Amino acid sequence: MKYDITTQIAVLPVVDYVSRYRDTERFIKFCEVCNKYNRCWACPPFDFEPTDIIARYKTIYIVGTKIVPDSNSWRQSETKEERNNEWKKLLSNVRKPLDEKLLQLEQQYVGSRAFYAGTCFNCPLEQCTRSQELPCVQPQTLRYSLEAFGFDMVRTASELLNIELKWEDNNNFPEYITLISGFMTNQEIALDIENSFD
Repeated sequence: MKYDITTQIAVLPVVDYVSRYRDTERFIKFCEVCNKYNRCWACPPFDFEPTDIIARYKTIYIVGTKIVPDSNSWRQSETKEERNNEWKKLLSNVRKPLDEKLLQLEQQYVGSRAFYAGTCFNCPLEQCTRSQELPCVQPQTLRYSLEAFGFDMVRTASELLNIELKWEDNNNFPEYITLISGFMTNQEIALDIENSFD
């Protein structure tokens, strides 16, 4: 599938992001009805308090990755299942290098924390060891998403990244999809961080 990618980055103090965009009581309800709840190590409920982690950091970089697929390439799929598979493949193709870049930033800025755009892609859900009450098999690359920590992705996208999130409507796929990653740090980040995600 052919596609174009554009990136938007917003930077603000973590305390401001928490006060304006975090609502754990509201968003945990969405998590509780998701099939990944308590079945994936990257998803709630957690055996730690996310607030304690968030409170360690001063600045957050929010990375919006807008993916616009070529309509002629993905509409050739005949069934909804085929289109779903195309979307999953597309997300995987974009997430893999995006996640790697975030982990590279963690190595460059020691003590910082990356947040992936969505759930864990390390293992298929049915293979996640959480269901067997066993430790994660890839803890070195396990990261959480901002939404898993109770942040509002719709408002984050619209107010901070100037991107309107699009959703599937009556079996029609959206014209684009948006991935929202994060990077919390206490360090001064080089001004070329935007180039890191091109």
